[in-house]
Amino acid sequence: MPNSRVSNLYPFVNNSVGTMEMLSVGTGAVTTFQTTYDDRTRYLVLDVQDNDVYVTYTGEDPVRTGTVKGHILYAGRSYTWNIETAQAAKFISVGGTAIIAATEFTD
Repeated sequence: MPNSRVSNLYPFVNNSVGTMEMLSVGTGAVTTFQTTYDDRTRYLVLDVQDNDVYVTYTGEDPVRTGTVKGHILYAGRSYTWNIETAQAAKFISVGGTAIIAATEFTD
């Protein structure tokens, strides 16, 4: 079956959203993105600033000490996620405070 949503290769900023999300992620508690987004939002474009973070998508909390649990997102890199992935994500910083800058995109 051919891909009928080819525009997902070229997402653009959802102009009906006024501000980007600046998520502060520390080492002491799990942090999540907001749970509701604009109806037109399909993707979240994000970048990790200052410190690496661990992320889980399965409902489990990420763990940074002992038996580490989570995928690592490196500071200085950007990512594009569908909105369902962003809503499922749970973060904890590897060390120090990290900032995740996120903007809603659509297609």
